[in-house]
Amino acid sequence: MVAMESGNCFRCFEDPSVWKMCCKDFNTATSCEWWIQKEPRVAFLEFDRSQKSMSCLVRTETGKNRLLVKGAVEHVLERSSHLQLSDGRVVEIIDFAREALLSKLQSMSSKALRCLAFAFKEDLGELCDYDGDTHPGHRILLEPANYELVESGLIFVSMVGLRDPPREEVSKAIDDCGEAGIHVMVITGDNKNTAEAICREIGVFSEGEDLREKSFTGRDFLALPVERR
Repeated sequence: MVAMESGNCFRCFEDPSVWKMCCKDFNTATSCEWWIQKEPRVAFLEFDRSQKSMSCLVRTETGKNRLLVKGAVEHVLERSSHLQLSDGRVVEIIDFAREALLSKLQSMSSKALRCLAFAFKEDLGELCDYDGDTHPGHRILLEPANYELVESGLIFVSMVGLRDPPREEVSKAIDDCGEAGIHVMVITGDNKNTAEAICREIGVFSEGEDLREKSFTGRDFLALPVERR
């Protein structure tokens, strides 16, 4: 999915051929510069491994702040209470919608796509007019433990899948390790399904191999008895 500038808005197209016909000169830097000017950033909440997300506060044209969040789909969705529809309306997320989004995540990640979710929040309480380190709300941002509360009650917007193919030499390196008796272990921050799909591509796992005792999330691994780790 790509975007193009049209007047004061960006439109998205699924088909790359439409992109080529409509806007040959557009680039990502143009998009970033446009947004930086429109909604300047006033604070940055660094990536947190437990929440698997990062966010920034931006100043909108109304003078109030908005929180923009990106991160692992399942984690961002878990902290979202509402969903923005394609027509711009914001509605409460119902169980059916959550299940549909998680099903789509399953489908995308099983194709070795690294998936990211995007969300925002406008009800920011003390941070609604934050403007720098002299603001009373600055103490909230100084402590990363507060980020979970700040990044809650989100409005879920969308998810994207990014394709980052393995280097050509990786599969041969895996084969060489096997011939040398070296057992290859992969530790990654990717979604579990994405990691498994990539491992099948590079030869760590074979197609159809039973992974029940070979692939774990960090949470599941730490829950195992010490003697099984």
